[in-house]
Formats: sequence, C-alpha cells, structure tokens
Amino acid sequence: MVTEILYPVAYARPHEAVHIEDARRGRPHFCFGCDREMVIRHGRIRRPHFAHKAGFVQCEKDNTLHEAAKAFIRQGFLHAVATGGEYQVGYPCEGCEAPISVNVAIESANIASEKTVVKGTRSDLIVFQPDGSPRIIIEVVVTHDLESDTKQRYEEANYPVVMVKPSWETLPDLRRAAIGSRILNIKGDKHRYCNDCRNIQKKKAAARAEEAEIYRRIEQVNGRGPRSPHEPLKPLTEEDLMRIPAYANAKAKAKRLGSGVKRERG
Repeated sequence: MVTEILYPVAYARPHEAVHIEDARRGRPHFCFGCDREMVIRHGRIRRPHFAHKAGFVQCEKDNTLHEAAKAFIRQGFLHAVATGGEYQVGYPCEGCEAPISVNVAIESANIASEKTVVKGTRSDLIVFQPDGSPRIIIEVVVTHDLESDTKQRYEEANYPVVMVKPSWETLPDLRRAAIGSRILNIKGDKHRYCNDCRNIQKKKAAARAEEAEIYRRIEQVNGRGPRSPHEPLKPLTEEDLMRIPAYANAKAKAKRLGSGVKRERG
C-alpha cells in the first residue's frame, strides 16, 4: 500500500513556486517531481496539502523536494533583483560555524538552473554577476552528497560552491535566503570567517609575529642570529622575556620548585 504524501508545495505555470498557504482554488497547480496536475486538499484531520489525483502512483518524493527547493531559491532571487531587495546566500564560518551571509541580488545579476559552467557538470543553480561571470554556485543536496568527481571538478575550476540541504518545512524560507550547510572553494579570510574569528586570527598572528621578533632578539644577544645594520640591537627586558611562553613556563616552574625547597628546610 502506497502512503499518500502530503506535499506542502507545487508550482503554477509558468513555473511559479507556490506554498499551500498561498494556493488559490481554481488555479491549476502541478507537481515539481512529475509535472502532473495536483489538487488542493483541506481537511479537518490532515493539514492542508497538495496531492496527486486519485489513482496516480506517487512520484519520487526526494526529487520533488530537490526541484521545489531550486524553484523557491530562483523565485526569491529574481524577486529581490526586480524589487531592489536582497537575497542572502549563507554558509557557516570555518572557525566557529556562525552564519556568514552575502547579498547576491545586486542590480543586473541573474540566476540559471541546470546550466554547465564547469565542464562535465550541470550545476543546480548558478548566480551570475552583471558581466556574465559566475559569482557563486548553489548545489541542492537532499539525500546524497556531491559525487567525488563533481567535487574535484569544482575544486579545479575554483568556483565558490554552497551546498544547501532543504526540508519541506524550510522551503518557504528559501524565498528570502539560501543557507548552506557546507562550502567549497570559498577563498580569503573575509569570506571564510566571521568578524569575531577574523579578529581572533589577527590577534594570534600579531602575537606570533611578536614572539618571533623576541626570539630573534634573543638569538642576536647570544651572538647566534643576524644583526640588522639598520636597526640597533635593543636589550631584552624581563618583561619581554616573560611574554615568551617557554620562558614564562620555565620561570613559573623554577618558582614552584624554589618554594618547595624552602618549605622542606623550614
């Protein structure tokens, strides 16, 4: 026995994504998976939904979700461009997984579905910049991850890719933003990390550079390192040395050992 699927979405020609809450009786609606006409059902027990007509064998549900997600993303993007609004594409920060988002609905931008920009691969959605160059690729992942050879092609082409994993509940949200679960080929700290993680990285880099400079000066004092003719050698203070973790740890250990000896003598 085939269990009836309660579809929350369908499309109205010409391929307008429609959620059941926005559906109007008397207007034809069609299935994203099989393109057959659907009916609106409102009942006292079941929630409102679209359904195939009686006697029809159900189509593949995951494929329907996949096609519906693409349609909602495309519709949201085009509406934002036409009205001067924003359409956000988001993904997790590589440092803390906090959401990072960027508005891709700039003037004269465009979006295409099932188009090839990387040889041997048809991408689910491609956002194009006004000059016609690809800005970002959106792959909708429902059940299976990207094939390994597809990932390799994307990495070789070096195009940024955001992988969106939709659900029936989150489909309406795709009209406003497409939030990815993973990314490929996002380059540069500005795009890969949130502001907080970038600030932490900057502080760590500054600390590493400062520590390296202190080590360089120690080597110069001991006669083991090169001495720049343009910079006079500055003697290291105890405060400088205490900023080196190894030195500070050694001092702390010596202090603990020294206090232990005094207690034994006492």
